[in-house]
Amino acid sequence: MHHSIITIPQHGNGRLYKTSICRHYEYGNCSIGSKCQFAHGIDELRNPDDPIPNHIPTLDSNIVITNYKTVLCKYDQQGFCKNGTDCPYAHGQNDKKQARIAPLHLRKALDNKENNDDKDVEWFLSELITRLINDVSYQSDELALSSFKKIQLLIEEKNHRSATEALCLVLSSNQRSKQQQMAYEQIYNSLVQ
Repeated sequence: MHHSIITIPQHGNGRLYKTSICRHYEYGNCSIGSKCQFAHGIDELRNPDDPIPNHIPTLDSNIVITNYKTVLCKYDQQGFCKNGTDCPYAHGQNDKKQARIAPLHLRKALDNKENNDDKDVEWFLSELITRLINDVSYQSDELALSSFKKIQLLIEEKNHRSATEALCLVLSSNQRSKQQQMAYEQIYNSLVQ
């Protein structure tokens, strides 16, 4: 597993503020928090044509984002890490965080379908959401079901890009159980075959 480091500059005029989901938030490790220029959830997602918010939180300088504590620190394993508790790497298994893997293949499939026919994309998303809602593993998950209903509305409004991003966010959440992850994989595979 490689350790990616990305520098995020401040954004210009704010037109794109919160118009796409933060990929670091999807993986459970956005260190910017409320000052992030990307949406942290469906409720924060906005359309680029919406009015620009009066006050957009900005960062004082560029910051570095890492896969925080998802990899063991090699120096700690050798007996000494000069960074101590400030180290971005995990010091032992108890300190290690789970790296979240978003269903990126869903995005890739939709990108491929979008180049073909909008009706195919709509059918695919509608069918996927309907099957997820009806799957037994999601029946007692009120938060996921509520999100799926919002995503259904995005699909009906033909906002397929936002629907896809929102769906990826829900499916990659660390709140999803193994059973839910497996159900999604099975449903997805049955639709693309």
